[in-house]
Amino acid sequence: MAGMPLFDSINHAMASLSTGGFSVKAGSIGEYDSWAIELVTVVLMLFGTTNFAVLLLLTKGKFKQVWKVSEVKFMSGLIVASVVVLTVLLRFQMDFSWIESFRKALLDGISAISTTGFSSMSYAEWTSAPICVLLVLMIIGGGMGSTAGGIKIMRVDLFLKAIKAHIRREVEDVPGLSSIEFTRAQGKVRATDALIRQIFCFIGVYILILMAGTFLICVFSNCGVIEALFDFASSLGTVGLSFGMTGPQTIEPVLLVEMIGMVLGRLEIFVVFVALYSVRKQFIKR
Repeated sequence: MAGMPLFDSINHAMASLSTGGFSVKAGSIGEYDSWAIELVTVVLMLFGTTNFAVLLLLTKGKFKQVWKVSEVKFMSGLIVASVVVLTVLLRFQMDFSWIESFRKALLDGISAISTTGFSSMSYAEWTSAPICVLLVLMIIGGGMGSTAGGIKIMRVDLFLKAIKAHIRREVEDVPGLSSIEFTRAQGKVRATDALIRQIFCFIGVYILILMAGTFLICVFSNCGVIEALFDFASSLGTVGLSFGMTGPQTIEPVLLVEMIGMVLGRLEIFVVFVALYSVRKQFIKR
């Protein structure tokens, strides 16, 4: 209905909803230069990056309950803020019109946070500030229980709430971590200390792997830190966006580092660690 050829539309619909990001065009969604196609893609990406339990509530028409979910509120605020910031940066640093800046900010911003990987244009032409915004969105990622990658919205939300609670406890001498509450699709729950420790541990390991992968790519490819960080964050978050460094010309060691990042990111890191530990344990027994 938006004007995309049938074959292209089938492929892009699947790649949008699954947050896969694969396109039949070298220029991705931007090659169609269509407002209608971009809006449909944005909606599908948002469905793909939303917790499946929340989508179930939507199908039942429980819209008020959906808005109470902490993940939904946090993601909505983050998307609005990032699109506004990207629009302003693209307008004044890239000299696009306001309309063009908003189009690119909407598509590319949601593509980054949903870890889909569609783009409106090559990022080699972008300045550092909007690239940093996309980088942060890729690292945060989408919703728990969705097809998206990254650290995940719920972890980041609870991470920030834990920091706030800790500061309050230090300053005002009030109950800290035990007072953290958040709302899931199933209802309001209280975050246990064990859950908070698990989240801090996951985020810490995620950042360490991100730093290690960035360093290795810098060593093997002799590229800049921003290029290496962006492309490895894209790999670890299973996004697929590139600063222009990853492509047919990329050398094998860099591709290997990025493939390891994709596996770790898709399996949420600790699953891989547990599997390796189990194999090592069985090997020692034999």
